[in-house]
Amino acid sequence: TAYNNNIICHCGKIGCIETEVSGRALKRKLTEKIREGKTSILSDKVLNRKEDITLQDILDAIAKEDVLSLATLQHIADELGKQLAGIINIFNPEMLVIGGDLSVTGAYLTQPICMGIKKFSLNMVNEDSQVATSTLKEHAGLIGACLMARSKYLNN
Repeated sequence: TAYNNNIICHCGKIGCIETEVSGRALKRKLTEKIREGKTSILSDKVLNRKEDITLQDILDAIAKEDVLSLATLQHIADELGKQLAGIINIFNPEMLVIGGDLSVTGAYLTQPICMGIKKFSLNMVNEDSQVATSTLKEHAGLIGACLMARSKYLNN
């Protein structure tokens, strides 16, 4: 738990990091901003057609350099950098690998993460930690689940 936001996480708990720095959080925050009157290429879909936007819609908008989508992604990446800074301060990992659906945004995601890490972690510690995006991209979770299933099957 990292947030006192009363948002239920995918895991069923409340206030997890995922509630503020995930694809689901990006979708929720962008939809809220559009409903508050901010403009995006996705505004018509949300306001006029009353359709839910998908993560793929947002990723496409980011690829088209939609300003509101990029700003919302940057806010999430800043927050993730802040959370990762705490992990770096405690565990001093050699590498942090960013995976999942949002990793396809590349530098739009990793640059604000790195800035957040520099801002909130100890310089002596963060110099040793490298941030990289997974080469598995959006398939990381699926491949990890398959490897876990294979490991459990072979160990039994």
